[in-house]
Parts: sequence; C-alpha cells; structure tokens
Amino acid sequence: MDPKQRYLETVVQLDTDHTLDQLILFIQTTPANPNELLEILTHLLTQSRVRVSYLLAMLLANQGHHRPTIDIALCLGGLIYHNPHEYARGATSLENHVGLLPPQQQFSFYLDIILPALIALLEYPMADTNATAAFSKKLAALVPAVWQLVGAAEGIAALSPTELAHPAATASRLTQTRAFLQALGEHDDCTPAFLHFIQQAHQPNDLLVGLAQRLMGQKLCPAYVCAMLLANGGNRHLLVAFALSLGGLVHNNPIEEERGLVDLPALADHLPEELHDFFYSHVASPLLSTQMDLNDPERIMRLLRILTAAIPNLRTIFDLHATAPDLTPERLQQQVRTATPLLSHPLPAAWPARSKRRALVAMRLTVMLTPSDLSNLGPRYAACLNDYGWQAEFLPLTLTNTVQEYAALAARCLEEQVDVLFLDFDMIIHQSGDPAATRMIRHTLTTLKQQRPDLKMVGCLWDVWMFSPWIKGYADLFDLILTGDTPSLPLWQDPEVAGKIMQCVTPVGIPVPAPVTPLVPRMLFVGGLLSCWLRPFWLIAAEQIHLPVARKIWTHYPDGLPALDSYAIYIQNLQNATCCINFSMRSNQARIITHRCFEILLSGALLIQELTPDLDLFLTAGVHYLEFTTMADLAAIVRFITNHPEEAEKIRQQGYAFACERYSNIKLTGYIDQALFG
Repeated sequence: MDPKQRYLETVVQLDTDHTLDQLILFIQTTPANPNELLEILTHLLTQSRVRVSYLLAMLLANQGHHRPTIDIALCLGGLIYHNPHEYARGATSLENHVGLLPPQQQFSFYLDIILPALIALLEYPMADTNATAAFSKKLAALVPAVWQLVGAAEGIAALSPTELAHPAATASRLTQTRAFLQALGEHDDCTPAFLHFIQQAHQPNDLLVGLAQRLMGQKLCPAYVCAMLLANGGNRHLLVAFALSLGGLVHNNPIEEERGLVDLPALADHLPEELHDFFYSHVASPLLSTQMDLNDPERIMRLLRILTAAIPNLRTIFDLHATAPDLTPERLQQQVRTATPLLSHPLPAAWPARSKRRALVAMRLTVMLTPSDLSNLGPRYAACLNDYGWQAEFLPLTLTNTVQEYAALAARCLEEQVDVLFLDFDMIIHQSGDPAATRMIRHTLTTLKQQRPDLKMVGCLWDVWMFSPWIKGYADLFDLILTGDTPSLPLWQDPEVAGKIMQCVTPVGIPVPAPVTPLVPRMLFVGGLLSCWLRPFWLIAAEQIHLPVARKIWTHYPDGLPALDSYAIYIQNLQNATCCINFSMRSNQARIITHRCFEILLSGALLIQELTPDLDLFLTAGVHYLEFTTMADLAAIVRFITNHPEEAEKIRQQGYAFACERYSNIKLTGYIDQALFG
C-alpha cells in the first residue's frame, strides 16, 4: 500500500476509535513528507474531520509551514477545543492569505474546504458563536473574486448570527447545496443524471454558484443546464447569458443562443470595471478559445458575436459594419507620432574594428517542450555573432536531463575559455516549477562565474508577457538581459534589473537579399494560432468583408529541414508576399512586440501592424509601417495601398532601409559588445 494512503487510513481509524492518546503519539512519532501531510490534511478537512486535521495542522505549523488549509484547521480546532492561542495563530496567518488564491482555484477551495469547515463549526454547539461568525467572514474573504462575480446575496459567504443560532437547519441546507454542486462536477455531458438534477428544487443563488464553478472549470454542458434553469426562473445575470449563448451554439440550440445574446451586451456593460479582466481571463477566454475551428468560418463568426457581446472593449475592434476612415497620404502624415524618441544603442568606440571573442549560445532545441519543429533562435544568434567576427557556436538544450545539460555547459565554458555565454532565459524560468532543478541551475551558473570571473552571461528573453513575475528572481545570474517585446514594463525600472536590460531586436541571423518584387496589394499572414486565439477572428472577419488576406498557418510540426534552412524559406515567403500583416494582441489582451514585425521589415515587405504602443520606441507608424486598431482601420489601409501605391511603396522602402540600418546582424552584436565590454 502507498505509505501516504497507509498513513491516512491509520489516522482516520484512530480518530474514529476516539483513541486520542494513540492518535497524538502516531502523529508525533511517524515520519512523513510535509507535502504528503498537507494533502492528507486537505482530504481530512473535506471530510469535516476536525480533530485529526487540527493535530496535523499544529504539527505542520510547528515545522514552519503556512497554507490556507493549515490556518483553517488551526482556527477550527482553536474554536471547537477552546484554544485561543492556536486560533489566533491560524487567524493571523490566514490574514496573509486573504484574496491571494488564484481565481480558478477559489470555487474548489470554497466547495472542498470552506463549506465543510463551516458545516463542522455548526455541528459543534460548544464553539463560541461570536468567534465563529468572525471566522466565517475570514473564510468568505478568501474567495473575493468568486463572490464579486457571482454577486451572491446569501449562502455560505454570508452566514449571519441568525443562521448560526439554528445550526441544524443551516447545516442541512449547506449539505444539500454541497451535494448538488458535487453532482454537477461529476458529469461533463447532458446525461440522464441531469434529467434528475433539473427536476429538483434549487435556490437560485446555489444554482448561480454552481454555474460559475462549472464555467471556470471549463465544463460547459452543466453550466448550460444551470443557465437554462435560472433563465427559465426569470433570473438575469452575465454568467447566465454567457452560458446560454455559448451552450446554445455548441449544442445546436439557436433559440437559447439568441436568448443569451439578447441580454449579454447590457449585462456585460454593467459589470464593475474591476471585474472585466477577471471575467475575460477566467470565464470567457478559456471557454471560447476551445471552440475555435478554422474550417468552419460560420462558427467562428458566431463565436465572435458572443465574444464582442460579452467583452465591451472588443466591440469597436471587431465592428464589421463601421465605416472605414478615408486614409490619404496627407492624413497619414498628420497621424505620424513624433513624441516618442526611438531607442538608440551605442556602438563600441573602435567600430568597425572588433575584438575576437569566443561565444557559446545555449538555447532550446525545439520550438516547444514537445516534439515540434527545430527552434531557429539559437542558430540565428550564433550566425549573427559570427557575422560580427566573433567565434560562436550553438549548443542545443533539450531540457530532458537538466542536471547533465547544465553541467556539460559549464564544463565547455571552462574548457574552451568562453568569453560570452548566451542563455535561453525563458527556459530557465520554465524550471520554476521544479525547485531542485532551479537550485541546480543557480548553483551551476554561480559556480561557473566564480571559476571564470571574466565570463559574461547574457540572458535572452522572449515571452516577457508570460514570465514577468519570475524574471526578477533570476536577474542576478546575468550581466546583460536582452528583451524587446514589452519595453514599457514597469519591471525594467526596478533597481535590481534596470542596469542589466537592453531593449533589443532578435537577430534574423541569415543573409536576406534586397527585395526586387513590386508591391502587391494583398496581405499575407504567417504564424501560429495555438497561443493567440484572437487571430482567427481577424482572419475570418477579414474574409467576411472581402479584404485580401492570405494566410499560412504554422503548426510547429517538424519539417525535416535544418533550423536555419527552414527559417530561410519562411523569410523568403515574407519577401515574396511584398505585404504582410502582423497581430500583436495575446490571449490576455496584452499588446506585445513580436519577432515577426522586424522579420517582415528586414525581408523587404510592407508591414501592416496591429496597434502596439511599445513599438513606438523602435519604429515610427506611418513612416516605417502602417498601423491598424480595428477592422475598419484595416479596410482603410487596403484602400490606401490600392489607391496610393507610390506612397505605400515609399513606406515599404523606408521601413526596410531603417531596419537594415538599425537592426542588422552586425549592428545588433555591436550593441551587445558595447554593453558588455565598453
């Protein structure tokens, strides 16, 4: 038997037999992994086993562990067994956890921990009523986003002194609430179990909590059932309307889809501003993104209708009936933004003379940490450095055996007297979920620096929009950090990071011949759709209003070619198109700078770029590229290219010349050389 399971069965048996002395002795003398003890404690709390949970919580707290479940068990035990010291210890620690649970975990925490805890309190009349009421408010505060979004007016989050005066009735109702919510959680399709469920009497507030839980758990069918029951009872709510509209689409019920869409815009408009991002990130985006099908344009347009109804700030962007502005060369010049000075990095004083340096580029082997096409990032950096005159070599990292790979990396740096080590910063952050690997990487790189103090370490960051919370924790490892997708991020002003950051373009690496094909007024999109689920809306909506947009979708499947050969074909496709469109908005609605905007420019194609304010630090809209924010703007650009081909060609040539001047392989390495060595 699994030791953890054996431990759990033993403490449950001792607790059931009421052999308190033996239970205490077993807990105090039996060694166990703290993480496993925490899992056991959580399980016991879900079963409302207060006494043994209390003992385990004291053991874990005395060992220095702090978790909401530990705090709750301490508070429960302190209240029920009249131990104010343990109650105060748990309550004080609990204050530090208020509101900090990830939103997607709040419903499960509510159902599995908070509800059984309060039911347990109600079943112990010896507990102090005032202290219990205060504790219930603390527990409710642990799930603020849940209750703000649901708008619950009654229920477990608002246990009143009146309810606490009648514990038996309250416990019975809460137990029933928990039972039906658990039943909803066990079924993911419309089975006969739901027929039984919908025949029962349910309080609207309980149904609303169940609906929200299922939506946040991406279980659409049970949420759809809850929404129909609530709507049939005359209850209007944003979550009800959203579940009706999406459930109606998915289950081919246009009547329910339309019923939800009728209410959705007005209800979304009345959602408090502070909850817009929460609703988008934890309800709308996860569910809508799973329903995309590029082979079904009609379905995508129906999804877009739901999206724009539910998310007010996207309505203007995807308004297909808006009148396109009249974009002329004169108006374009008026729109040119000149307030933001462009970033300019210094070159070495001895330019163009360059010191020979040995460099090692240790970066990911594949695009994703799954079987996929080869990543071209490492080979591009190595080629860029070699163009400059350094001696650079690419060392691919698979991260299948992190300990061995970083040990081999350090050994090569020492053996070959490497001057500059370029590291894949994103991949180091990827190890954050593995404390042992994180410690090993830090120890290996720190030791390497001690053994070779003159070695310069450069961290290359690409997905700052995803990794920004962890960057500061690793910044001390590097002499220089290269990034460029979010130059206005407040993090870059932090004293521990500011002196190491260089806002820089990722090099193309390969030679690109000057463009010779005349501009064609047809836009090409090249890219993936997996992580940027808003892109299909742009592409399909453009087709709907007859804009000339071709697309070449990346699947990240291996193509069998060396990384740079495959990349050269991609660049050639951009150049042949002569006019390329690039989208910036990510799944969290962040607008970031992508590699592709500079790849398009350096290929010699005209860049049509979705609004990206940070790009003003690198390029000038209207001079180096054309910018759009809405579908109407995009239609205006198509008309501009068609009606004013000479002006469009001029912008294309200016963008190409500026990119070659500022962001060539040699210039980019020169900026790095100056930053590292002066």
